[in-house]
Amino acid sequence: MDCSIFTTPFVHLGVKVGGGQRVKHLVWEDPWLDDLALNHKFSRLYALDNYKQITVVEKINHAFMVDTFHRPPRGGAEEEQLGFLLSRMDSLILTNIPDHWVWSLEATCEFSVKSVCQLINDLILPKEEVATRWVKFMPIKINVFSWRVRLDKLPTRLNLSHIFFSCSMARQLLRNLMH
Repeated sequence: MDCSIFTTPFVHLGVKVGGGQRVKHLVWEDPWLDDLALNHKFSRLYALDNYKQITVVEKINHAFMVDTFHRPPRGGAEEEQLGFLLSRMDSLILTNIPDHWVWSLEATCEFSVKSVCQLINDLILPKEEVATRWVKFMPIKINVFSWRVRLDKLPTRLNLSHIFFSCSMARQLLRNLMH
């Protein structure tokens, strides 16, 4: 399944453009066609457009791409950018499938808690192998507790203080959630 998406501040979460009806995709400001927003890729054309907040569906419904420009493109970079953009949009087909959220960490493009846990584990857990020494006659809780002590992963006052006050990853996640 193709999970090519325009991304959101949450790196692996994005929107797949279907019919362009449900989710508002701004032609110039959202990276819906490529990984980069069109206002960065086609800056000269962006400067010409009178409707910077126009959606994909609205722009495509115009008979010509240049209908919303305050003047026609004049040679050089403007003509070159227009030609390239038109060639990219010629292959664009909006479908009857509604726009939908996708999760790029899964082959199915569906969100899963397992993939988030795996991502967090890959980012946080030590990369070196830490051998566990399970003692068969001890309860599992004691074995797990001992292992967490060895890795310094207990929810102690110091570790909790780090998470809430000095962990840059936790701060970034909180910032993203607040937007």
